[in-house]
Amino acid sequence: MHNVSLQTFESIRSYNGKPFPGRITLIRATEAAYIPGAEPGCGWGALAQKGVDVHWAPGNHESMFIEPNLSVVGEIVRETLKKAQETGA
Repeated sequence: MHNVSLQTFESIRSYNGKPFPGRITLIRATEAAYIPGAEPGCGWGALAQKGVDVHWAPGNHESMFIEPNLSVVGEIVRETLKKAQETGA
C-alpha cells in the first residue's frame, strides 16, 4: 500500500490537467470511513468526461486485496474489461 500511495502522489504531481475522455471505474472498500456529504465517485467525475462507475468490494483499503475479498475485486476488474472490449471503450 505504501508503494501505491507513493505512485499516486507522483501521478498527481505530474498530472497535465487535461480531463480523461472516457469513463473511470472506481473500486471502493465497503469498510472505508464514511464522510458525510461525500459523493460516491470521490471527485473523479471532475476528471472523467464520460463519468465514473463506482463498484464496492468487501473489506478496507488493505483487506480488499486479500482473499476472499480479492476475488470480488478480480471479478469487478474482469467484468469491467469485458464490457470495455465489447463496447470498444
